[in-house]
Amino acid sequence: MKFIHIANNPVPSNTLTYNGEWVPHNYIHSIDANSGFKTCSFDLYGTQQELEEMLFQGLGRRITRYSTDGIFQVWDGQIVEMSLSLPGLVTNTSLLDMYNNVYVTYTQLNTAVNPPTETSGVITTVAHDVPSHEKYGIKTLFYQPQVEKMVLGMADQLRDVLLEQYREPRRRGEVVTGGGVARLHVVARGFYDTLSWQLYNQAAVSGTQNASDQIAAILLASAQFVLSSKITANTTQVNRYTNDFLPASSVIDQITSVGDSSNNRWVSYIIGDRRFYYEPAQSTVTYFRRVSDARLQIYDLMGRELPFWEVRPNRWLRTTDIQGFAAIPTNIVDDRSAMYIERVDWNEDQNSITLTGSTKDKIQTYVARLSNAGEVLL
Repeated sequence: MKFIHIANNPVPSNTLTYNGEWVPHNYIHSIDANSGFKTCSFDLYGTQQELEEMLFQGLGRRITRYSTDGIFQVWDGQIVEMSLSLPGLVTNTSLLDMYNNVYVTYTQLNTAVNPPTETSGVITTVAHDVPSHEKYGIKTLFYQPQVEKMVLGMADQLRDVLLEQYREPRRRGEVVTGGGVARLHVVARGFYDTLSWQLYNQAAVSGTQNASDQIAAILLASAQFVLSSKITANTTQVNRYTNDFLPASSVIDQITSVGDSSNNRWVSYIIGDRRFYYEPAQSTVTYFRRVSDARLQIYDLMGRELPFWEVRPNRWLRTTDIQGFAAIPTNIVDDRSAMYIERVDWNEDQNSITLTGSTKDKIQTYVARLSNAGEVLL
């Protein structure tokens, strides 16, 4: 039997304790080299009462999947969207439109003179909702209205209205014809996504510092869901001053994209146990396959057949029975028999996997049905 573990949100202080195992149907997950666990989705079946409890209490709950031995973490993240289908009714709820910290940036008008004078780039103080923080964690909206010129007080009122409207997850429903069994469709995102929930701003100190030190500073200030980190030293100099109220993930992604002084690519990701990694991208082949293998199986360095759920991005995959007439280049980037895996998509019910290679070469490899069908997940 295949199970997925669902537990309460690991960070906020005022969440209902929950600990349960469910059988997922139509399970699909994606993992990216640049962020780690990306998304997963699946359907749950149960009684109407069980599914309604999950719908109304389950946003933010942690989704974890392990291998049979309980050691290998297949996927990890939190529920961000759900859709409950009952006979004649569909109800949706989402964290994607929830914000419990709100700023508004605007151009302030002084109407004491005619024509009014303008002060651009004014930012309100933050309005926040503590009960929402305690249920979901801090999620920030930095809002710039389309008509941004306002007198003093208008922006504060707009900010407060936005907070009132969005401090709790949005729900919507549809009355539909037709019947069917009760089904809950669940969408989850990896914890790297929570780095976009808080803004990173640092205007107290200028100058530069090591890229790795700047990454650590951002995590310290804005990474509420990160439990631990492994940050490899990178002496590339980056600016410390950041005054654009950007999501922390955007600043981290920018620093990561700079790489290092030897023009090597670096990656930042969260791929298990809420641990953040910042390190050079992998530069050696660790996976192998053969065109002549009718099963199109993937093997590791020891020749072990990998179950599809164990395949990871940020790895190099070599197809061993092509380009046989050519010597293997010293630089792996020039090796036409190898590709860097940017993304892994696994469909459990179809027992299939799609590996997407680096964007520069547009290589895609579709791996067919897993022969070792006896692999089981907990």
